[in-house]
Amino acid sequence: MTGRRWRQLLIIAAVLIMTFTPLNVQAASKRSKAVKAYREMLASGGWSAFSLISLDKDKIPELVAYRHQGYSSTSGNYCVYTYRKGRVVLVANMGYSFGYYKKKGVLFTVDSIVPRWGGEEYHILKNGKVNYRLIHVSSGSATGVPDGYMKANAAGTKRSGISAAKFRKLLKRATGNAKLIQSREMKFYQNTEENRNVMLK
Repeated sequence: MTGRRWRQLLIIAAVLIMTFTPLNVQAASKRSKAVKAYREMLASGGWSAFSLISLDKDKIPELVAYRHQGYSSTSGNYCVYTYRKGRVVLVANMGYSFGYYKKKGVLFTVDSIVPRWGGEEYHILKNGKVNYRLIHVSSGSATGVPDGYMKANAAGTKRSGISAAKFRKLLKRATGNAKLIQSREMKFYQNTEENRNVMLK
């Protein structure tokens, strides 16, 4: 056997070893447990559609569940879930608007105070949980709601004003060069038994 052939075989063997290492098997097992738990949650009812996303880099997909309410496109509700310590956990309730930055741990929605005035809100995650929020509110004449840029705690209940430059710096640090992916660009599947069995396996 030639030296070149030996090198090819060694490369193939190395790839196979990397593919079937305990870490990869463990990651696959966690993923299987996560999608099974998502499937069971969705089967319990109440959700209209769903999608899987890669919100961070841990190999376990997050579930975006959508519940349609009323008759307009803005009458629904998006919730983001992850799988942690053997159970499905709510990451954030995003309201009727949803977007995210792939593998950056950043969620996007319109501002929860007065969305009709054009606010935007970014949920910055750490270890799978919302760490803080960046909020831009353009409230016009809305009484009691400050114009400008803010940083808030995870719940969004404590807000402090920051400069536009600080807002952009923090957002850039969190998202890098990643592109915002909004719900209209995502593939959602109707919450049927067939779709759950095909897409969540």
